[in-house]
Amino acid sequence: MLALLIFSFTLSCLAAETANLSTEGPLEFDSSVEKLILSENFDLEENSTAVTDGPPGINPNDKIKLEAKCQEPKELGNGTQTMIRFYFDIANSSCQKFEYTGNGGNENNFPTELDCLNDCYIDVNEGDPVKEEDISLIGRSTDKLLAAKPDCLLPKDPGNCTEAEKLSIQQRFYFSPEWQSCLAFKYSGCGGNANRFASRQECERQCLVADGSVCKGPTSSILPETLGTSCADTKCPDEFVCAMGVRLPECCNKKEHAVIQNAYSEHCRDGSQAGGHLADYFMSTFSTSCADLLCSSKETCQQDNIDGEFAKCCRNLEITSKRTSLRKNDVKQNLPLAN
Repeated sequence: MLALLIFSFTLSCLAAETANLSTEGPLEFDSSVEKLILSENFDLEENSTAVTDGPPGINPNDKIKLEAKCQEPKELGNGTQTMIRFYFDIANSSCQKFEYTGNGGNENNFPTELDCLNDCYIDVNEGDPVKEEDISLIGRSTDKLLAAKPDCLLPKDPGNCTEAEKLSIQQRFYFSPEWQSCLAFKYSGCGGNANRFASRQECERQCLVADGSVCKGPTSSILPETLGTSCADTKCPDEFVCAMGVRLPECCNKKEHAVIQNAYSEHCRDGSQAGGHLADYFMSTFSTSCADLLCSSKETCQQDNIDGEFAKCCRNLEITSKRTSLRKNDVKQNLPLAN
């Protein structure tokens, strides 16, 4: 009971001081008061009504502990630049866009809306809370090794069969943290590690995490020069291209984005059908080298992308009387075949 009286007295003093109110006037809610409420974790009596109010959108009974930075006010900073950032608006329980000057300010300042939601999310737009696996940071420069299981971070391992022990070579798949994708490899049948799956579908189900970013590859997504609600009104820096993410447009490395799009395509660069299998949708089989692929007798392996980042098994084109051969340059440059 004594702790309750002390808490109530402290609460009243803080509210009056921060809001410049007389002690005779009604108390108003202030973020500094909420910090005390959330950090001290007092055990109030069941019927106590000492804390009944809070900022709109936050229920004091929810036992939600906001980080201190999420309670700080929006600060534009004292620089001379103009860049789009996001801050958590505690009054509306949402992340809002603002123009940051590039210097100073406080910690309630996030590069993307997803970053803001990660740290400060509280029932945004009265929807269901974002699931844990869906709220990883949009910029992956510091979290490239995201995977659902530690096994998925193990290196590709073809096994250690001796010639006497070697079984038939099998096509298996491993998770590549660098590309956030499942690539094919040849497994000898002995040893190896747990980063090995029978299909690309199984590999993705076990290893992929929804990190909020549509950009794949070694280069992380970067902030757009102008952020809109779609790629139509979003401007990316040179060498980057806009791609629509889970919630917002993102700027992906142009070359890497084209490479991974080609790898996932059901066609090879010469227009032929790529090897793969049909699940809920067609899933192409690809890897970094032809040495990793087992192609059927009706397929030929091609380093499918312009710069050869990925290889695919491609179905052999039908040879007719008008097309007796395929010139290497025709395929490489994706030019019309000679008559």
